[in-house]
Amino acid sequence: MSYLPKVPHNACQTIIDPNGDLFLIAKWPKIHHFKVSSKILSLASPVFQSLLTDATRGPMNVLTIDVFCIIEALEIVLKIIHFQMEDIPKALSLQYLLDIARFTERYEMHRSLGMFPEIWVNNALERCEKSQYANDIQDWIYIFFVFENHDRFPEATKILTYEFGPTMEDEMVESLDPVFEAINERRFSYLKAWIDSIYSDYRSYIKRTKCADPACFAQEFVVGLFTRVLKKYKLLPRPKLEAEDLLTLEHLSKMFTELSSGLQNCPPCPAGNFHYRVIEMKPHFDEFEPFKLVDFKTCRPPTLGPYPGE
Repeated sequence: MSYLPKVPHNACQTIIDPNGDLFLIAKWPKIHHFKVSSKILSLASPVFQSLLTDATRGPMNVLTIDVFCIIEALEIVLKIIHFQMEDIPKALSLQYLLDIARFTERYEMHRSLGMFPEIWVNNALERCEKSQYANDIQDWIYIFFVFENHDRFPEATKILTYEFGPTMEDEMVESLDPVFEAINERRFSYLKAWIDSIYSDYRSYIKRTKCADPACFAQEFVVGLFTRVLKKYKLLPRPKLEAEDLLTLEHLSKMFTELSSGLQNCPPCPAGNFHYRVIEMKPHFDEFEPFKLVDFKTCRPPTLGPYPGE
């Protein structure tokens, strides 16, 4: 039987399992010892199981985690897997959810939390303002990704694709890199298609042969409208590709709406000619197939049923 070492005088200690045979040590923001059961930890996490059964390490009674995590958030996770449910909070802040997501993803133990992630997410979103949710959308996408929230993931990635500029990769969450790459690729393809369409119309209006009817002012109206709107949205002169990439699809969508609305006020041609075409956003943003969680990770299907074969 291996005995646990004494806890240093400058370290804090939380006893999760009084009969525990392992100290799990967190070093951020300060050193903290958690007395836990190695057997329970192994059952909850294949990563911990591998570490604790590594023959090259020999018997272990101390294990240091390598994830930055709020101590209280880590304590919540450890209490859940040790079946100490009586004081688990039903509501958590976004930062707590992020830390729990990072820790449980790193050690592959998110499924050991049962229904708690769903309860936390639902309660957090009930209190979250719509604008704040959008501002924190990358964090929410990560939370939905880790906790396998099939229902919320597609809508969250849609918001990030439509309302924001290029998504930067996060060194702390490399698992999301494929998601961000797919979002940026789709966003760029829509930007290019929409901008090319607008400039194609604008060039055709500028170069079009003047109407034979001297009383027609429709062409001047259309060219003037396009010129004003393109300048307003800083697309005239056409920026370089890098600058275009800083635009958002929402930004361009508003421009399409403004052009479409403005064309309705175009004076009719006395000769009955049509000097512009109906503005169309093709492909339309709502036509695309939403991103699904299963496109990026192997996870349980969006049901409460077991895996096939279980």
